[in-house]
Amino acid sequence: ELNGAKQLSLSISCDILLIHYLHSGDGGTTIDFIEFAINSDYFEVVLKIIEICNLKIEYLSNDIVKLLIEYLWKIILNESEWSFTKSRSLDLLKNLLLMNNSLDISQNEEDSDDDDFTKKINVLTQLIEESDNEDIKCNCLETLSPFIYYYLVKLELDDNKFGFFKKWIKNVERFNNDDNSFNFRKASIKSLILILNLMIENKELKFESSEYYGSCIFQLFSFLFDDDEELRNMSSVFISKKLMNLKFSVLPISVIKNFNQFIEDEFASEEGFKVLLKLMKSYNLFNEVNKNYENFSKL
Repeated sequence: ELNGAKQLSLSISCDILLIHYLHSGDGGTTIDFIEFAINSDYFEVVLKIIEICNLKIEYLSNDIVKLLIEYLWKIILNESEWSFTKSRSLDLLKNLLLMNNSLDISQNEEDSDDDDFTKKINVLTQLIEESDNEDIKCNCLETLSPFIYYYLVKLELDDNKFGFFKKWIKNVERFNNDDNSFNFRKASIKSLILILNLMIENKELKFESSEYYGSCIFQLFSFLFDDDEELRNMSSVFISKKLMNLKFSVLPISVIKNFNQFIEDEFASEEGFKVLLKLMKSYNLFNEVNKNYENFSKL
């Protein structure tokens, strides 16, 4: 059993070695080292491997990503694992999935069946609802975004399979409650931005005018009224530059005043108009936002 000082030394050694291996381009040795270190009995070593992989994510080969995803899931599913290690694992998992931008989210042919895919969504959703740890809840919500996106892609936007998305968007709305901490609300907006970015980047999948797309936009719009300036600006910058396709970001008040016209243009088709009506009837959030909009439009 190593004392604290020796464990710290071991962690620093892992830091130096992993960075060296990643920069050396020796894929086989790097994989062997990561597999050895991430199975360590010392949490400092495991956390250091996760930290360096997050910092040096652009140096990770596909084989390393597959290995990491496999072991990160083992950490996440381990009920006796320390909550902080789980939280850091979730953060790296999310970044790996976004980096790969691949529909084969499992990274493994044996795990690519629908049962395993939905099991992972259920695990993340359950952690959100049952964990007492704020970091785990927040990281789970963000990690769920690419999973929900890929799930919608697998279903080819089948409206009869709305269940997982509906659970996710409800949690997004729940996190975005005025009574919740800043961290919860920030996780909510980051989760929305993650999934909307994926929808925008893959235009051939035709998410525009879908109920999924519209639900995310309305939830993101609500952040323009958040008490915190950082979250208002995050919403304003994304809506103005990514959704409205402006070359510059505008203040939240300007986005609010131009939002109605943006929505009319975005859902201009006959099918889009039907989706818009459905969303207005289904989401109480939109009714609340509309009240705020009337107040802001007088400014």
